[in-house]
Amino acid sequence: MNIFFNLFCFLPFLRFSYTDLRWQKVYNSEIIITWITTLGIKIITFNLQQIVLSFLVSFCLLIILMFIVLISESILNQYLFGGGDIKIISLLAWSFDLTIALCAICLGCCLALTFYLLKKCIYNSKKIIIPFAPFLTTGILFSLLLQHFSLLSKI
Repeated sequence: MNIFFNLFCFLPFLRFSYTDLRWQKVYNSEIIITWITTLGIKIITFNLQQIVLSFLVSFCLLIILMFIVLISESILNQYLFGGGDIKIISLLAWSFDLTIALCAICLGCCLALTFYLLKKCIYNSKKIIIPFAPFLTTGILFSLLLQHFSLLSKI
């Protein structure tokens, strides 16, 4: 995939990271604008079959994550994962290849878990709020770098 397309799709995730760090919120309007902008670029650069497949993967991921989080939160009776984070992950699957998306999600989760464990050991508090968007953005950046240096294709 074109490096300029990847860079263009990556930039909104920096904004999502900022708003998640600053206000613990990711705005729906920004996600919708990014989704529509990505659609416009995909219409120019991809064929209809690739666009439909990308949309279906993104939509299925959104539905699956929503059900997993809702069921987990009802079983555990505590807040686990924000709705904005679920929408960002779905947007990630829409904006990038599935390989990059899955790698970015795995890296983001590993980074967030490391942050959680460090914060838990240092502050020993009961409730720790983790803004997930910065970790996911870091995962996207590392995944794009791995793809750029052809390391991700060998996995």
